[in-house]
Amino acid sequence: MLISIPRMVATGPGFPPVKNIPVAVVEILLVFLALYAIFRMVRGTRGAGVVKGLVVALVVAFTLLYTVATAFQLEAITYILSNFVLWSVIAAVVIFQPEIRRGLTHIGRYPMAWRSGTTTGKTLREVTNAVLSLAGKRIGALIAIEQNVGLGNYAEGGVPLDAEVSAPLLETIFYEGTQLHDGAVIIQNGRISAAGCFLPLTESELKHTFGTRHRAGLGLSEETDALVLIVSEQSGSVRIAFNGRLTGVLGSENLLTTLENMFGRGLRKGQKATGKQGEPDEDKTR
Repeated sequence: MLISIPRMVATGPGFPPVKNIPVAVVEILLVFLALYAIFRMVRGTRGAGVVKGLVVALVVAFTLLYTVATAFQLEAITYILSNFVLWSVIAAVVIFQPEIRRGLTHIGRYPMAWRSGTTTGKTLREVTNAVLSLAGKRIGALIAIEQNVGLGNYAEGGVPLDAEVSAPLLETIFYEGTQLHDGAVIIQNGRISAAGCFLPLTESELKHTFGTRHRAGLGLSEETDALVLIVSEQSGSVRIAFNGRLTGVLGSENLLTTLENMFGRGLRKGQKATGKQGEPDEDKTR
């Protein structure tokens, strides 16, 4: 009698056999890591709230409703709940289409080596000079530099130029008297391929003080691996959007160095778009 009691505790209903406990622990860890990866991917976006709602729904469905339905032999509810996971996967694909596309884009990226003194180095220097000059005059600007993920789709929506990258040309494009100053300039293969381009707006939660330029620059950085320089029209501050993040305000002492370090590499350190991003620096209408 004394011997049978421990055996019932170890193998009775609701308790897995001792030999399966390590397997159960591994399964729980894998599920936790998968949920954590999904949360990290959608954190700061509108889909984050949907994820929380789905998690709560799953917990309620499988801990309360399923237990009650099984106990009272409610076959219809049991059938619905047994297929709930499959339906949830289909719904998740539809709901989280932007996040899934963004994740697949990140997976397909391959870093490029940065070599100072090349044509790309000259391009970054010209862009830096133009951005600092525009910032000093408080002229808004939005410049996207292509890396591995092509920007052809966005360039096609603008005015084709195919011009050499130079600070005077960039300043002229963004001068308020021109018709192209409101759009974005796209640089491909060391040349200005198009101007007046429209970029996708981010779905991430941003401070209300950030305007359309910041939302467009951040949106493109979420979809591609482009470096997007943003000049605030209101304050003249300069930031870079890359990999779904916004840097702090950059100046003449660190803008070029930051560009060189970020080109072809992951953003090692940076502030999340929903984190502390400095003082308000963009009007909502621009």
